[in-house]
Amino acid sequence: MKDYKKLSKEYFNKQASIYIKSILFIILSMEKLDVIMCQNI
Repeated sequence: MKDYKKLSKEYFNKQASIYIKSILFIILSMEKLDVIMCQNI
């Protein structure tokens, strides 16, 4: 049971880090798009 909890925690941490990275990437790309749009106008 302990091993299962440890594995699920590691899995959750991995999934969370992937999720956080993707959100950060989206935010960064949106900011870049805003900058590009502002420069074009």
